Amino acid sequence: MLTRYLGDLENMRVLESIENAELSDAFWNTALVQNLNTSVSSSPNFHVYLAAQVKSNDKGFLSKDITVNNLISLRGDIHHVFPRDYLKKSGLKKGQYNQIANYVYMQSKRDKHQDRQQSSEYIF
Repeated sequence: MLTRYLGDLENMRVLESIENAELSDAFWNTALVQNLNTSVSSSPNFHVYLAAQVKSNDKGFLSKDITVNNLISLRGDIHHVFPRDYLKKSGLKKGQYNQIANYVYMQSKRDKHQDRQQSSEYIF
């Protein structure tokens, strides 16, 4: 029994060491942000970004009371912060406007209204 406990304690130390090395401030402030430069919404980096929002109990985009956790659980919509149609009209290619750094969870009823608007029309 004591041997198992000591093994578990050693495993915890190893995991803590890996966490400190891999998930430092440099990861959260630089590496993760740079890795959001992809259009693959199944990217592990996008899931880490969402998990961080859930852990922080963040609200959904433009929401006063619905959390990202609730939106994920209720299958809320993934919305473009800078609307896809607006960016298309501005000359951006699909690989440029469909970046996961431009994705947020949002209530579906709000998403449909903002499809064609410039983001400054509904954010400010």
